[in-house]
Amino acid sequence: MNEKRRGTSSVQQRRLSRFLDGVLDALILPHLGFEYTPRLGKNTLRQREQFFGDEGGIYTHLPPEKLRTERRETQRRTLFPNSVAELTEKLQTRVNEYEDSLGGARIGLCFHDLQEKIPDVNINSSRPGWAASTIKVPVMIATFQEIDAGHLALDHLLEVDHRLTLEDYDPISQLPEKQPVSVLDLICEMIVVSDNEATNMLADHIGLEKINRCVEDLGTKSTMLAHLLARRDKYGGPIPRLTARWNKDGSNLTSADDLSQLMKVIYNGKAASPRSCQTMQEILEISGKQGPIGSYLPATTIV
Repeated sequence: MNEKRRGTSSVQQRRLSRFLDGVLDALILPHLGFEYTPRLGKNTLRQREQFFGDEGGIYTHLPPEKLRTERRETQRRTLFPNSVAELTEKLQTRVNEYEDSLGGARIGLCFHDLQEKIPDVNINSSRPGWAASTIKVPVMIATFQEIDAGHLALDHLLEVDHRLTLEDYDPISQLPEKQPVSVLDLICEMIVVSDNEATNMLADHIGLEKINRCVEDLGTKSTMLAHLLARRDKYGGPIPRLTARWNKDGSNLTSADDLSQLMKVIYNGKAASPRSCQTMQEILEISGKQGPIGSYLPATTIV
């Protein structure tokens, strides 16, 4: 989701920045060959790629040729804890602080190393919560499964239907009524800029029940696209909602565990055909470069 375009306040952005700093400090940067130093001289900074931390410190990326010689010293100074339990405790503290700053929000966090070199870290990761725009990942996966089955094609055209508009500033919502848009363009708009009308067009075409069965078959336990992201249905009535024993009010739900599972099956080529999974990765990487996490990492880091 584009935070600026969605009108996120500067206070919320600072809170999110501090939270992401904590996650990066504890978990990610040290294993990418990074160290955290409170102060470095200007001459040193000119020799290294620079990333500024929240507390006035600087994240510096050690050149590959220096990693071996500086490994031991880096490990002495790294912020990475000595055990998974210590890591989890550190992240739990950050999560609690961020939750308190949001006035009662509940956060789930799941970390899985796709190379399986770092143990999993989970904080409230199985607890379902409001999916917001992460529900667009299941829609993307289901769309590619439809393509693999021959029911759709990337160049298949769907007509813009403004009865499915949620926010007028979405790119698809600004197109003329009934203008044809390719499935590939809809997927890219949905994932890269979080376009809600593109999401609704794809989900309405495929069907919510089929999307939910798709992700359940891939191993999710508490993910449900219960309603379209629109103000009204196509006929001006209330948006229909699917319900379940664990989702009685028909909210769009997911969990950190489920989102991690979906990313794993995309990465491993099991969410759809290998070719479709590769295309999904490429689209997600475009989105990752533009998101808040990517802005904290080197340009060469894939998000």
